Amino acid sequence: MIISHAHKDFILDMMDQLESYDGQRPDGHAYKFHEHSSRVAGAMKKLALAMNYTPEMADNLYWATLPHDIGKISFPVKIWDYIDGQGKPSKPPETVKKERRAHTIMGADIVRAEFKSDCDTDPFLKLMIDIMENHHETMDGKGFLGKMKNQLSQEIRMACIVDAADGWSILRPHKSPSDITPMAVYHKMSVTNAGQFDNDILEIFKEAVLCLSEPSSSLHLSS
Repeated sequence: MIISHAHKDFILDMMDQLESYDGQRPDGHAYKFHEHSSRVAGAMKKLALAMNYTPEMADNLYWATLPHDIGKISFPVKIWDYIDGQGKPSKPPETVKKERRAHTIMGADIVRAEFKSDCDTDPFLKLMIDIMENHHETMDGKGFLGKMKNQLSQEIRMACIVDAADGWSILRPHKSPSDITPMAVYHKMSVTNAGQFDNDILEIFKEAVLCLSEPSSSLHLSS
């Protein structure tokens, strides 16, 4: 698998656009999409190396994961920071949450518009699109597109873990204060949301990325 200069130039341009898009959001917002994307890509590379991928493939996974959220720029920016009737940050209704999850498809559409027929034959582009489209799927089929575990590649199972872990490690304006330590994040992934993630990969992620050595049975954290 070869990542070309054209691939990297496209990805870096998309990341610049995502950062500019973030700049239109409310001041002080902790969950900036371009920063989230960089962290997730770094965690993906670290996880890949822990799973004995070659350094070259781990680097490819870094680049393929980096633009996974670029579809978000296709939405009016106000959709991400929902305000209730009293003018306060609030959890959006399910209809809005479902609409926002379509960024997975829109991101893939941006790539296909740029690279056209190459997306059907280029292994790197196929990997990048796969991660974009499926990083909100779950092993139990309750994700955005309803795909089951046998429809998700190992790389997608990895991406679902690193994306969710980072998202649950950030306090949001509309959420009550909660424990976002690595141990609490692991508990949420392994216990509160049991069945959503690949357990074998989650254990490797726990050791290599979250850097937790405690067995899950010793964790007594509230959700």
